Amino acid sequence: MTQAFRLRHLPFVLSVAYGAQGVHAQEVAQEVTQEVAPAAAQPVAPIAAPRLSAVTVQATTAKGFVPTTVEAGSFRGADIMDVPSTVNVVTREVLELQGAAGLYDAVRNTAGVTRQQNGGETWDQLVIRGIGVENRTNYRLNGSMPVLNFGQIPMENKERVEVLKGASALYYGFTTPAGIVNLVTKRATAQPVTSLGLVVDQYGTALTTVDVGRRLGDAQQFGLRVNAAGGAQGAYLDGVGNGNRGFASAAFDWRVNSRLTLKADLEYDHRKTTEQVGVALPTAVNGVITLPHAVDATKLVGPDWSTFETDTRNAQLRADISLNDHWGLTLEAGQSHVERDRQLAIFSFANSAA
Repeated sequence: MTQAFRLRHLPFVLSVAYGAQGVHAQEVAQEVTQEVAPAAAQPVAPIAAPRLSAVTVQATTAKGFVPTTVEAGSFRGADIMDVPSTVNVVTREVLELQGAAGLYDAVRNTAGVTRQQNGGETWDQLVIRGIGVENRTNYRLNGSMPVLNFGQIPMENKERVEVLKGASALYYGFTTPAGIVNLVTKRATAQPVTSLGLVVDQYGTALTTVDVGRRLGDAQQFGLRVNAAGGAQGAYLDGVGNGNRGFASAAFDWRVNSRLTLKADLEYDHRKTTEQVGVALPTAVNGVITLPHAVDATKLVGPDWSTFETDTRNAQLRADISLNDHWGLTLEAGQSHVERDRQLAIFSFANSAA
């Protein structure tokens, strides 16, 4: 009887014990809450967030020396991105930074363009992509008139130099597929230009340069740009006296009305210097050509009377007529004339040590 009573009431005893434990825990929690509550009720000072200074970000597109238009051939005034040919344009800024004294100086950083046969002391014979540039047909002035490249081309009055590579030369008719070198002259701008300069180098060159540009008339319809240079032309050959140089050019334009513009370009260049000897390969013996001696480029191998003197005259007239909003007509005429007095010694000798 006693054991049965105990078993029957055990759940009740356990439940009562569990309930008493829960009541005790609740009382302890209330006591802890009453002790902590006064402290938690006190206001807490907020932590100040750090303040960062304002940052302004600005971005600009770096254009460098990239031109926007092309003046060669039928592309005159066209956007360079719309021209379906490989064209490299050397702007006036680049010509000045490179100190370009001749044609090769102007294009020496153009990919695919090198120099052969003649150096800068006489004139520059260019090669584009391994093909020689024809000196009578492939050099153009202001996009059209062929100029003769048998004397160093002056750079003082050139605004830009453009190189059309490869088959683009066919725009100018039947000629070598090397490419076209187009020379664009300076013209008067809305901003007056007056510049005096002195060019000197370690070879004895001392040239004075002048550049003056003005727009004239009530409506600024007339424009005139004059360039000149003169002085001693140094030589890189040891023991050779300095030559001489004289240059003058004028570019004139007249805006007759909104549909007609007339342009004229005149330039004259005189140079006299001493030319290095020409070295020819000896005659083949038993089908073998013995290589000649290497020539020291700083030594005058030939006689001192081996002089090179040129007088170059270029004249060009142009009329631009706007027929309507979609059609235009260009009329051009010009002449390129070169007189050359050349006394060249050609040596042919073999290397005896070979």
